[in-house]
Amino acid sequence: VDSRDGETVLEALERAGAVVPSSCRTGSCQTCLLQAVEGEVPRAAQVGLSPGMVARGGLLACRCLPSTDLMLGPADALSPSLAGTLRRIEAVGDGTVLRVWLTVPELDWLGGQYIHLQRADGLSRPYSIANLPGGDVELHVAIVPGGQMSGWLSEAASGTDIQVRGPAGECVYVSGEPDRPLVLAGLGTGLAPLLGVVRSALADGHTADKHLFVGARAASGLYLLDELQQLAADEDSVHLHLGALDAEGTEGVSEGKLEDHLLSQVQTLKPARWYVCGAAPWVRSLQRRLFLAGASLSRIHADAFTTRSD
Repeated sequence: VDSRDGETVLEALERAGAVVPSSCRTGSCQTCLLQAVEGEVPRAAQVGLSPGMVARGGLLACRCLPSTDLMLGPADALSPSLAGTLRRIEAVGDGTVLRVWLTVPELDWLGGQYIHLQRADGLSRPYSIANLPGGDVELHVAIVPGGQMSGWLSEAASGTDIQVRGPAGECVYVSGEPDRPLVLAGLGTGLAPLLGVVRSALADGHTADKHLFVGARAASGLYLLDELQQLAADEDSVHLHLGALDAEGTEGVSEGKLEDHLLSQVQTLKPARWYVCGAAPWVRSLQRRLFLAGASLSRIHADAFTTRSD
């Protein structure tokens, strides 16, 4: 395929009629990961990839502006596609979030990582894993008005086959630091990877406090509240902080910006390991504010979500 000036690999391939899975088109979700068999890959096309992926020629097609000829192949060797089956789907909270369980026998993951779900027609979206390895995979899916994947999942039947690629992501529990506090903050379905991290920490015997900050635009948008409150009641080291721009008079929910509640405690929690998950602009802003407030950059883990309107 002859690419045009200023055209990414993804755009050139799509113009030529090739079907390349993609989602955010900004380099965040890694859905469009390909492998360069020959040719020089621009460094900008590998930002965010693991050293192993870089060494094997992995590239993000949506970020790749080729300067030389490239021979490309699918990224199966980097992140193979696995067969999965949808097992159960239920709406939670105010009905704007789906809790999805699927069986993927060959998948090995860590709580907090993300996988890509791919339908038979090639449509693919990334979702974070909320539970520990063993048994079915638990995902939390925000229902996007007009969204192709979330809309399809809302109607999908148990037993439907689906392809899975992954896992990926660095938002995982770091063992070997049982005395280091954990601070986890998420908006919306940013709760999913945070639950994966908290569950991993508890399973590993992490003794230090775990502060879980969960927020939404309105209190009605908070979900799994009963489970979260039960978790905090059962585990003395888990401290639940709920916030919403509009608390709607809900008991236990602080009104205002979640990040403001979090940042007010940075000085006393500087040694902590930080996890920030949710919409990309919010995550990037909070990362910067945490760093400027004194949090160690090497101990800030982030999972920035990108949302397609279609």
